[in-house]
Amino acid sequence: MVVEDKVGRLERLRELVRAVDSGELDLEDCREELEELAEDRYAPVVSLLLLHDVRRRYEAGEIDASAALSIAQEQADRFPALSVSFLNCALYSLALERGLDALGYAALSRLKAGSLEGEVDFHKVPEWEKLLQTLLERLPDNEEPFSARNYLEGADEHLKDHFLAQQITDDLVCPEDEEERGEWTSFILGRLDRLSPLLVSMLDDLLRLNFIKPRELPKGMDVLIRLVGCLESLETLPTLLTCLGACVGDPLNEAVLALARLGRRYPEEVSSRLREFAEKEENHEVLPPAVDALGLLWEIPGNLDFLQGMLARYEAGPEGENHLFRFLVHALLSSGEPAAVRAVVAALEDHRRELDPESISFAEDYLEHYRDIRLGPRLDEILEDKPEDFLGRPRSGLLRERRRTLTLMREDVLARGLEREAAMLSLDMVEFLLRKGRNEPCPCGSGLKFKKCCRPRLEELRESLRKGEEGSRQRKPFTWLMDKLVRYSMKPSIQAERMAALQEFLEPLGRSWFDEEAVYAGVSEEDFFEEWFLLSRPLKRSGKAVVQEMLEAEGRELEPSLKALLQGLASSRFSVFEVREVVPGSELLLRDMFRGEDVRVRERTASRLLVKWDLLVTRVGRVGDHHEMMGLTLPVPRHYLEKLEAFVERSCGEHQREGRVRDMDEFLQTRGHLLFQQVMHLYLTEPRPLGITPEGDEFTLCTATFDISDAEEAARRLAAHPYIQDEGTKKGIRSFSWFLSRELEDELRRGDHVGPQDGARTFSASPKEMAEDQVHAEAKRGNVMRCLGFLELRGKRLVFRTQSLPRLEVGKRELLTVLDGVAVHRADSIEDQEALLGKAWRGRNAMPDAEGPRLSQAEGSLPPEVLEKAYAEIFERTYGNWLDEPLPYLGGRTPREAAKTDEGRRLVDRLPKDYENRAERDRGAGKPAYDFSRFRQELDVWPE
Repeated sequence: MVVEDKVGRLERLRELVRAVDSGELDLEDCREELEELAEDRYAPVVSLLLLHDVRRRYEAGEIDASAALSIAQEQADRFPALSVSFLNCALYSLALERGLDALGYAALSRLKAGSLEGEVDFHKVPEWEKLLQTLLERLPDNEEPFSARNYLEGADEHLKDHFLAQQITDDLVCPEDEEERGEWTSFILGRLDRLSPLLVSMLDDLLRLNFIKPRELPKGMDVLIRLVGCLESLETLPTLLTCLGACVGDPLNEAVLALARLGRRYPEEVSSRLREFAEKEENHEVLPPAVDALGLLWEIPGNLDFLQGMLARYEAGPEGENHLFRFLVHALLSSGEPAAVRAVVAALEDHRRELDPESISFAEDYLEHYRDIRLGPRLDEILEDKPEDFLGRPRSGLLRERRRTLTLMREDVLARGLEREAAMLSLDMVEFLLRKGRNEPCPCGSGLKFKKCCRPRLEELRESLRKGEEGSRQRKPFTWLMDKLVRYSMKPSIQAERMAALQEFLEPLGRSWFDEEAVYAGVSEEDFFEEWFLLSRPLKRSGKAVVQEMLEAEGRELEPSLKALLQGLASSRFSVFEVREVVPGSELLLRDMFRGEDVRVRERTASRLLVKWDLLVTRVGRVGDHHEMMGLTLPVPRHYLEKLEAFVERSCGEHQREGRVRDMDEFLQTRGHLLFQQVMHLYLTEPRPLGITPEGDEFTLCTATFDISDAEEAARRLAAHPYIQDEGTKKGIRSFSWFLSRELEDELRRGDHVGPQDGARTFSASPKEMAEDQVHAEAKRGNVMRCLGFLELRGKRLVFRTQSLPRLEVGKRELLTVLDGVAVHRADSIEDQEALLGKAWRGRNAMPDAEGPRLSQAEGSLPPEVLEKAYAEIFERTYGNWLDEPLPYLGGRTPREAAKTDEGRRLVDRLPKDYENRAERDRGAGKPAYDFSRFRQELDVWPE
């Protein structure tokens, strides 16, 4: 069909939609034409009109709620990514007095993102919206309406299926708890036959909506495609082919594997469709993944000949746009067939002058090693994968590596490249790049259209930059070099070693996955693995790291400054370094703690952030006439040092005895991942700080929920309580503040406690009716106003929130007395500090800010000489007798006694370093600090 006809059909579709929506036309009179015009891509438009018509007929009394619900459920099955069907299901369920179903459908309607009805005016009904909001507000405060768990018992089977499909799509069905994860997996597998058609519809609908208006695909898209691939149903073929043009990253990889798996079950049908797909001019931009799938199916008659024909007809594109050539080389050489090898040799010679260096290097390396390497998955292994392999979490990094096609290798390179480019892109530049036409070639040179390549990632980057997360422009040369190194590592013989490297990296951790939450100073396990693989791990084929191989192969072609940087990177030394001297904005003097060597490095940014005696895990390399810190840098708390030293000495000794390394230098260079993992281990197992209440109890967020038989009576009694203040009603919720009485405080202070108690006491009387002068009088006596907790009365549900388990118990007891005959305790919810601290605790060791905290306002208002004298007195009381105090660290000896032996002097040297390090940081933050140099002078102990 010509373009004009397509435009005409769309215009006619819009005309009919407007006519039906306005009531000028009856839907049944033009439904057949609407469906023909809409075809599959715009089919949701007809569904929306149908639902609108059903609502009209229901309100007119032409059909009952049961019939209307049935039609709405059918449309939800056809288009499960749209929210409007579930909105209708909720209202009709409510009319049928199915409260749980109505709540569930209402929650689903809120979960559906990017719904079509938000882009076209289909007359949302205000009364319905208000009713649904009221329905959601009825839910108890400690229950979550958007969790499938609420509907596993008692809800309609149709609702359960859709909730599970949505949870899978949003990647929410695999909690961290292993037992709970197993329960979810078993439940889904038990319903997989029912869910299968719905999962296919969900995938199809998401792709359809993405075509209508491109948007970020849901987090669980890769799992959804994997499960659809396991069905091995020929009906999924059109949907999987659509994935090739709509997906990026892991979802695209899974689409390639699903097509290959389907091709093994239906070889002729799938192969012929893939070949047809590859021959269409409009699919040129997405040919690489199609070729990848055909390469996995090379044994099926006709496929190898087709691939050889594609290579014979290949026309080399501009530099950097020869990805298809590499995919064809991989697809043919992975077969190992002599005719395929000859075809690659001939094509390489024919196009050598036109191809970019990376494509030539890729082909030559593959030709040299194709007999003894394995690049990409094998079809037989893919067929062994089951649905349960994809539902469990954490997701196995080894499983991902085993399923890593050339498509995913390329996607990973593109993603990492854009992340590194973020360091040199401004918001204005990103906005400028996003003005490029969606269907124009991507500026990265991938050969894909912009919308299928970098546009989604640039949109994410734009949001990051808007939040102020711009990277340093000073990293541009290093960033460019790392990009080049990543591209160099795409050689087949190097990529073939990634699986062994990943096993080597993960084996000491006793697991097969990267811990996504284990982020230290902004560095994740996966970040460190990628750097270690490129810069440290010797390749089996040469005994050299990737960076060293690249220096030998391509170093002479680089301009002098970049060659010097690459040489520095290739010879850089990895270790724990101690900061000995700091010249802010210029340089650092570092001591290698394991090699005992000092090195002066040129460093602008870190020299403004670091202070004397700070510890770092990093690598240092010589660049021209100076040294630089290179790659990832992790700050290390000083109290980790002795444990790290013991670990490295022990581990190095074990490796030497086993013949895996010659000495400490080789251990640090090639086994640096063990040092990183030990830092992570110390960090993750370090005891959390314990927050305590004024009574000395552990801070714990506690909630008690009560069922209320008479809400008005409960409110009256609470408001009459001498220590409970009625704060009024807002949005249907009546709130109360509960002040702590002196009697309850005395009770809470009795017995044993985990921490010290605050000496200040609560008010001696209720502050509820206190005048302002009475409040001031209490404060002058040193008393403070404290709350026992807070209360919320919502309909027939009362929620009490407080901050410790003892407070929870006394509060529950008091409430059951005050509300005797009106309230019944229902449930408690408790979140300890491990859960509350979470990511805030994990992020505590980021590189310190250049501008630390200054003096408080109160301190800043005092004369400097007064402050100086006060701090001097405090410091003298704290440290004045330190030299003659027995210390556990010194085996019960005093520093003066320990300094009489060589080992004692070494230990004594460590302690002032720790104190001096904190003092330096205080000085940098504008705070008074103690001068510890007199200790060294008296003991004559100086840093080595």
